[in-house]
Amino acid sequence: MRSEDQATRAGVDGSPRIESSAFVATDARIGHGVRVGPHAVVLASADEGASPTVIEDDARIGGNATVLPGVTVGYGARVQ
Repeated sequence: MRSEDQATRAGVDGSPRIESSAFVATDARIGHGVRVGPHAVVLASADEGASPTVIEDDARIGGNATVLPGVTVGYGARVQ
């Protein structure tokens, strides 16, 4: 699968920077300017009708951080 196809499927809205060994679920929505640190995990629920996992514009997910399914990380927020 081409990277732009993966980005569309994952709901990527910009050019996020995702560091090595990070995991971002395919159903998570990622905004513009988002950075995901090394070994961070962004999960999403596979359940029908579940709230989406959303990382809003300019948010930062620190190394080794975990974002649980259904969580919204607000604009410019920092998760460590």
